[in-house]
Formats: sequence, structure tokens, C-alpha cells
Amino acid sequence: MYWLISFLLLLYLAVGIYTFIQALKMPGNLVAAALAGAFWPLFWLVGKQERERRLGGRRGGYLP
Repeated sequence: MYWLISFLLLLYLAVGIYTFIQALKMPGNLVAAALAGAFWPLFWLVGKQERERRLGGRRGGYLP
């Protein structure tokens, strides 16, 4: 069980660091990049919901 928790924590940190580096490449400031790296699951969830809404999802969205 300990190895599973360790693996998930390392995976979370790896994706967070990757997101932080990608956010640094965008115009913005360091604080925004740090927040994106720390809270990447929220950004992923919001983006997923937006994509579903745009492409149809469950309730018939629209195509741009």
C-alpha cells in the first residue's frame, strides 16, 4: 500500500512540474505558473468539461 501512495504522489508531482514548465512558456507571471502546476487537476477537469460541452457531450453541445 505504501508503494501505491508513493507512486501516486510522484505521478502528481511529475505532472505538476511538467505543467509548471509549460505554463512558464506562456505569457504571464510566475505566480500563475506556480498555481497551474500545483492545481493541475482542476484545470484538467475544467478543460475536459468545456471540451465535452463544445463537442456534444451528453446534452447536445455545439461545434464551433
